[in-house]
Amino acid sequence: MLAATALMTVANNILWISFASVNTQAADYYDKSGADIDLMTTISFIIGIPVCAASTWIVNNMGLRSASTSSSSPTTSWTTTDM
Repeated sequence: MLAATALMTVANNILWISFASVNTQAADYYDKSGADIDLMTTISFIIGIPVCAASTWIVNNMGLRSASTSSSSPTTSWTTTDM
């Protein structure tokens, strides 16, 4: 289970790296600097490490069903309250 979670995290980080080629276009579109766009990617890498460890612990101790239910609850509540 740990190996699967680690592979999914690596795949997610590779996806973020693929957005580096559109840094200039994103900075122009959002009227931000390239450093601001790069900062978002850096923050996602830094946050991803503890979140990966926490999610692995939750899946191992509570089970996949409980973890997926608890992770989808905030998303559901945010989308219903924003309307």
